[in-house]
Amino acid sequence: ASNPLVALAARAGLTTAVTPDDLVQLYATNGTAVPYSISDPLETRYDQLSNKVRSTASKLGKDISFQQALTSQSSTLLNDPIMRYFGAAWTEFDTGAPLNELSALQGMEDEAFGGTDVIVTNGYDRILTPLMNGFEVRTGTPVEAIQQSATDVTVRYTQGGCRCCDSDSGSAESWGNLLHPRAERDQACGPRPDRFWNSQQSNSGV
Repeated sequence: ASNPLVALAARAGLTTAVTPDDLVQLYATNGTAVPYSISDPLETRYDQLSNKVRSTASKLGKDISFQQALTSQSSTLLNDPIMRYFGAAWTEFDTGAPLNELSALQGMEDEAFGGTDVIVTNGYDRILTPLMNGFEVRTGTPVEAIQQSATDVTVRYTQGGCRCCDSDSGSAESWGNLLHPRAERDQACGPRPDRFWNSQQSNSGV
């Protein structure tokens, strides 16, 4: 399967460069190069153990951290500085999360996408630009829930005591404390662009 971000990156005009992982040379703390005869088998071992992280957590019947799943297979694994390097470079850099906070069950879902890893060379923020056109963007606003239907997406958030919500049933019981016809909703939560309004429902704006 193709990563959907690839198409978004192309639309946004992002330029990319392939990350040549095979060209990495490790060095010891004394400045000497670590021979590939040492690092390659350790890399293979790390790959084998990390590939079993999800199944390790599944057997326990609960989610645990990536680090716990690794060390449950080999308790001294991360005592080796080279193994710690692989944990940082291969897993933490890929996911943007430390091993002890990364989900063993869900942390590596992007592995479903094949292909070569690339980095963006002209700014990752550009990928958001095509997604923001015509949409209201709020920053610093905690999101409480997101509900998606066949026709629209409703975001429930709390800001200044106003909880905006959406319900097909006409009841706010399961969604919050404000549910108004359109005019009342605009007064309570602020106007919402027409393209977000579903005339078949009572809505509060996002």
